[in-house]
Amino acid sequence: MTREEWRSVRQLAISGDPNAEFTVGSYYADGLSDRNGGVIIKANPHQAVFWYRRAAAHGDASAQNNLGVHLSDGNGARKNDQEARGSGL
Repeated sequence: MTREEWRSVRQLAISGDPNAEFTVGSYYADGLSDRNGGVIIKANPHQAVFWYRRAAAHGDASAQNNLGVHLSDGNGARKNDQEARGSGL
């Protein structure tokens, strides 16, 4: 992915596109490098949870799953098994 592609998908996410929200969350969960290995964004589990929450609230099943995993692990948010089980929002 190029920096321009990253900016485009992030802008779509900001505008409320659930697929883009999930994609942005995934990139924040794992970090993102360009095709040459240059870092575009560093992994940031707090931002991953933020974007997964948005996508989950829009009904994205993959985001609901990933949010549940982050919440049950306490990765990027306070560990919350109750919310993790109900992350289908």
